[in-house]
Amino acid sequence: MKHFLFTSLFTFFVFISTTGQDLIMTGIIDGPLSGGTPKAIEFVALQDIPDLSRYGIGSASNGGGSNGEEFTFPASETITKGTFIYVSREETEFNTWFGFEPDHVHSVAIFNGDDAIEIFFDGTVYDVYGNVDVDGTNQAWEYEDGWAYRQNNAGFSTSFDPNGWTYSGVGALTGEATNSQADTPFPTATYDVSVLSVDEIHKVITLTPNPVSEGNVYLKGLPKPVKVSLYNLSGQLIQEQITSELLDVRGLSIGLYLVRIHHPQWILTRKLVIE
Repeated sequence: MKHFLFTSLFTFFVFISTTGQDLIMTGIIDGPLSGGTPKAIEFVALQDIPDLSRYGIGSASNGGGSNGEEFTFPASETITKGTFIYVSREETEFNTWFGFEPDHVHSVAIFNGDDAIEIFFDGTVYDVYGNVDVDGTNQAWEYEDGWAYRQNNAGFSTSFDPNGWTYSGVGALTGEATNSQADTPFPTATYDVSVLSVDEIHKVITLTPNPVSEGNVYLKGLPKPVKVSLYNLSGQLIQEQITSELLDVRGLSIGLYLVRIHHPQWILTRKLVIE
């Protein structure tokens, strides 16, 4: 029985711990060349990613709502932490503008400077640029004939915050021929992955008391209210709440549980014993 419980815990813990999103969208450009090119999205790996096919992209045109996942990265593709990759509408003008080839070419990048972009992990949206239900024209996040670039201290989120991005301004690239010659060049591969390193943050997040016999468990080290989920060893969701301070475990059966903390920049799992 003990071996079974350990195996179940280990299997579920590995499952929970590997569902974090390690690919972040760092920039988007709507260029001034033929056909409004280059149209492209820049990404960077926050950690080593052994299977990039778990990630995908969707574009939402003119505030018409989500179109779902339209492009999925190829199976068996791997990238290491700090690697930047680019998905473009086409190759020729992208190369003319940046001086190198895009990593992937797909119609998902046929967007205008007023369209939102969604990023998926295992088929679920975890990051978004813009609002899929709003035409971006005259919005703070409009990037027509320009670009937007994520600030280093801004992590991914399904709730778009325009203050987490830097903008060239609409029309900033009009008439320009290459990125290197532009007055306001797209800041290629400048996102600093070290800013979002979570190792030290994880070390200071604790559950107190643990084990707990009754009442509340206090969460220490959380920077702000986040979604906190409690699972049993069978993987069943027991409860879920938004909190930065405490978890109410009154009335729960004695046993071992897994607490999953959903921060916009990471997902962390802690073991909790109720006795």
